[in-house]
Amino acid sequence: MYPFLRPGDRLIVQPLSPDALQVGDIVVSRNHLGHPVAHRLVRRLPGAMGITKGDSLLAPDSDRVDLATVLGRVEAVLRGGRRWIPVSTGFRARVKRFYTLLSLKGMTYGALKLRIKARLRTLGPKGPLKDPSRERTFLLRALKDDPLNQGSHGNDPALHWPRVRETARSQGLAGLLFTRLDRSELRPRAGRGLEQDYRKTAARNLIHLTALEKLEEHLNREEIHVLALKGISLLDRVYPGLGMRPMVDMDLMIHPEDRQRFEGMLLGLGYLPDPAFPHIFRKGGVAVDLHIHALNADRIRARRALFPTGMDPLWTRAMPWKPGFRFLRRPDDVDNVLLLVQHLMKHSFSRLIWIMDVYLILRAHGDSFQAGLARRAVFLGQWRPLCYALYLLDGLLAFRPSDPRLKGLFTRISPLERGLLDLVVGGHTGYPVGPILAFLCIRGTGPRLRYAWETLLPRREVVKREFNRDSGTSLPLFIRIRLSQGTGLLLAFSKALIGAPGRRGDLTSRLKGF
Repeated sequence: MYPFLRPGDRLIVQPLSPDALQVGDIVVSRNHLGHPVAHRLVRRLPGAMGITKGDSLLAPDSDRVDLATVLGRVEAVLRGGRRWIPVSTGFRARVKRFYTLLSLKGMTYGALKLRIKARLRTLGPKGPLKDPSRERTFLLRALKDDPLNQGSHGNDPALHWPRVRETARSQGLAGLLFTRLDRSELRPRAGRGLEQDYRKTAARNLIHLTALEKLEEHLNREEIHVLALKGISLLDRVYPGLGMRPMVDMDLMIHPEDRQRFEGMLLGLGYLPDPAFPHIFRKGGVAVDLHIHALNADRIRARRALFPTGMDPLWTRAMPWKPGFRFLRRPDDVDNVLLLVQHLMKHSFSRLIWIMDVYLILRAHGDSFQAGLARRAVFLGQWRPLCYALYLLDGLLAFRPSDPRLKGLFTRISPLERGLLDLVVGGHTGYPVGPILAFLCIRGTGPRLRYAWETLLPRREVVKREFNRDSGTSLPLFIRIRLSQGTGLLLAFSKALIGAPGRRGDLTSRLKGF
């Protein structure tokens, strides 16, 4: 709410009836955790409901506010213990509607600051991680489940533990790392930060799992089949600990013909669509991301070429999400690997947690699973994305499949593809590696050109929803960002080719001998 409200301010709040509250007033309400929040009322809705928004935020609050339950309106601010600043009277009251308009347009001081920071981050490609030779290498070795208390790698005085935790959090691996360090002499050195991350993740996941179990009852009544994707399909199965795998929302896929009924069911249960993203429904701390295609091909049509068989084969082999569930289902492990690989490529292999999803599934199964995976990848047209994932698993975690057919996939990767993947193995992020490799995966000149066109010149709503949700990126700026990223990728790739002979081999040898 800066500059109207600043850290350390004391608020004078006056209880008022819902009819007395006006658009532009700063009201104090409680969020889903029960904490008081002072946000501006930006819109009144029928039934004494309203929409609030923080002046320094880019989007309105996802939960509607019952104006009858607000604690009151902020009348004045006591700043520094001496200065008395009226808010609901005087100049600030006269400009509150104009400031509300600026807030909705994202033109306030705080919102402009966030947008400028977000755009500056995207204009230039990111470099390598701060210290991939130490902290990142240690993190990858820990995730391989190797005995950490053998040798001196964990007691290396050059190992910077705050940076290890920072890297683990940014990669979504804090909870998983905490379980790897459990009962280890290294756990005290890691501090309480990882344990706190684990507990917070476990609390969020428990809320989502409870909501999903309640959803099964209504799916039975409506006879709507739902397929759980990504993180929600892995909890309680691949990740036995609740806090091992972070999950922002629940990705659920339905048949296109069931979409209207399913959305009506969510509305009946109290879920409300996000004002900025209609495919996301929220209720308290629960978020449902609704799909009718695993790759969001309903919004980005060219992605259908990345999964040429469509979604029907996935539905055919789907399994109950848990024993006893009928309508809530998940992909079987073979199909789930292929879906997770596509998700990896969509996000340019940018986070290690998604690589760990694939690694843990493959490690939990034997040779027969790998043979079935090879056959299924050919049938679904996913053998080349699977090649990329296996190449990364080899470079990052020294994992090689035992099945001869999967071993042979390495020989089908071209030098161009190896160079792009070596950037990922070396810790370089921020480059559009995924769209380039996806372009190479598509068969046929026509589908490739359509994919390239929609990737370089996407529709405005696609830019807003898919590529830069928070910064409100316009299409011309998005094109400049893509060109900047492409130039950075070309320079980085040229540098990688010049020093290619030892880049991937050096990292792999460090993982084995660190």
